[in-house]
Amino acid sequence: MTTYDASRAKLDELRVDALYGKKQHFNAADRKQRCSMRLGIAAMMINTILCSLLFGLASSTFPEEMKWIGAALALVSTGLTGLQTFLNLQKDAEGHKRIANRFLSISKECGRLSAYYQDGVYLPEELRKQLESLAKEYDQVCMDAELFPTNKQDYWKAQRGFKSGEESYTKKELKSQGR
Repeated sequence: MTTYDASRAKLDELRVDALYGKKQHFNAADRKQRCSMRLGIAAMMINTILCSLLFGLASSTFPEEMKWIGAALALVSTGLTGLQTFLNLQKDAEGHKRIANRFLSISKECGRLSAYYQDGVYLPEELRKQLESLAKEYDQVCMDAELFPTNKQDYWKAQRGFKSGEESYTKKELKSQGR
């Protein structure tokens, strides 16, 4: 393997790593958006029921049980709204999307560099320079991604997506990653 081929192999490796990072963070963003929606919808539904109960209470006399149900629903709704605010899921989802898009950008740049390699446009030294630049950018994205952690399910879902053909890669590229 020549130095040029070794650089190309590293470029392919970086591309796959970036694709996995992209998939993981898009999966995390989707998960957090779903959770935010569920909490928000539950809080809205409870508030709607609560408003109906309170409106009914104002217009007639309710049994004592209905008053307790209204108070319990108000407590649950407040808890859900507080949880949604505390978890800040929407902001986290947006952060995951930004990180995922940065990984996607790196992956696309790797693809372009690989095409330039195949077309003979880059000399080995220029390819190494570009690879170094991309590797530094990748490292920075990884450090920034620490603010938006993913979980094992996000990774496993990314892996399943790769295996089902959601992404374009070669078996050689994935084998070099032990995936």
